[in-house]
Amino acid sequence: MDVIALVQRFGKPDMFITMTYNPTWPEIKEHLWTTDETQNRPDLISRVFRAKVEELKTDISKRNIFGKIVAFMYTIEFQKRGLSHAHFLIILDNEYKLLTSESYDGITSAELPETYLDKKLRSLVLKHIMHGPCGNLNPTNSCMKKNDLCKFNYPKSFAEQITKGRDSYPIYKRRNTREVVKVWEQYLDNSWVVPYNSFLLGKFNCHMNVKVFSDIKVSPPEAAWRLFGFSISEMYPSIYYLQLHLRGQQFISFKGNTDINTIVNNPMIKKTMLTEFFQMNRIRPSILEKEAKEVFFERTITVSEEDILLHKKLNTKQLKAYNVIIDQVFSKKPGAFFIDDPGGTGKTFLYRALLETARSKGYIALATATSGVVASILPGGRTAHSRFKYLYTLMKISAATSANKVQLQV
Repeated sequence: MDVIALVQRFGKPDMFITMTYNPTWPEIKEHLWTTDETQNRPDLISRVFRAKVEELKTDISKRNIFGKIVAFMYTIEFQKRGLSHAHFLIILDNEYKLLTSESYDGITSAELPETYLDKKLRSLVLKHIMHGPCGNLNPTNSCMKKNDLCKFNYPKSFAEQITKGRDSYPIYKRRNTREVVKVWEQYLDNSWVVPYNSFLLGKFNCHMNVKVFSDIKVSPPEAAWRLFGFSISEMYPSIYYLQLHLRGQQFISFKGNTDINTIVNNPMIKKTMLTEFFQMNRIRPSILEKEAKEVFFERTITVSEEDILLHKKLNTKQLKAYNVIIDQVFSKKPGAFFIDDPGGTGKTFLYRALLETARSKGYIALATATSGVVASILPGGRTAHSRFKYLYTLMKISAATSANKVQLQV
């Protein structure tokens, strides 16, 4: 989503760079013991590769080797069997946009360098830049699809000059010079050369694929999708990024004409989403633990076999009420029932039958009463203010009888 926001603000990317770490970099080799192997030193590999990525980032963003940029983004990918690599997307300032095929030619190349012009660059192209081989030369290469075709469409077609593609990648200059070179026991020509930048390849001595994106346009389905305002992505559950900061070093915002004492003495500046998140986690576990205990208690109330059979001992009126309530419970529909009858007619017996039937089916049945006396005769019973945390205001109520003038307090 962050990348989408950058594209919406600054426009589509102009260049795409893939940099793959080289296990034979001198910075790695010179720190290995004679008995060491590169794959056994992930600590060394990671530190050297990070240094290389940081240097590439400096070349792009500060030294402006491709011109002034307005935005860039990169991500590091790791593979269990492959080599770690970094992907860069670069958005150039309007003044430095790559608008012509000639401007592409100054950035990328897809041909074998002439030996007499740059022998070192030629050796680096042969070592890091040649694709495959794949296809008929090597059908088991990792880039091969089920239809026996390369997923990167190598070997490429020859082209006498670089041209802008039609809403796609440029067609890079790959002349048919009939020159072939031996790579991995196969003879390859310009059609197998991956687009590269001579300066970056010479400096970093690793696989450095440089592609131009300027000609890639939005497809008609994507345009319609965006016009309709359909969502591009979705995630569940949602994730919110918290600003990380050290204690007392968070960012704050204020108006320029605000008095400094007012700012410093404002208690709200000490609170951030991060600090409040920590505060919530200090309080929340105790609440969750208490709730979990209550749920566990309700689920572990013992239901005897005798209690399960209570409904078979109900009289006609009790059974009628029992059936109506139980049907409502098991149909998972909300409902409220009021049972009224004189004392001693079996209301508590009916309540017990309802509770035990529900609990025997795995339901949580909360037996709640307004007084402790009534709650004590119900299986698992509790008072309402205990279970639901009601707050009662105690009041003094006086009552007197003419006979003994008894004083009552509630």
